[in-house]
Amino acid sequence: MVLADTPERQNDLRSTPPHRIVSRTQNGNIEYTYADPDKCRCLYVGGDKEYSEYEALRVQKEIAQRAGGSSPSGGARGGAP
Repeated sequence: MVLADTPERQNDLRSTPPHRIVSRTQNGNIEYTYADPDKCRCLYVGGDKEYSEYEALRVQKEIAQRAGGSSPSGGARGGAP
């Protein structure tokens, strides 16, 4: 997490699409940035390792939501009774 506490960082926060992960190549490495102008007024910045951890958490959350009975019919998905 990088706070937008300097003019340069505030400009980075404004120029990055909010609430979206953006990838770019910097010094031959992929860098991922997520701007949160609302809650923390900061940028989350990471590389491949951090992005992989984020994706694993996102998938776990999605699986948990599906297991929680989010199906409108209340039955199992895939046509099973």
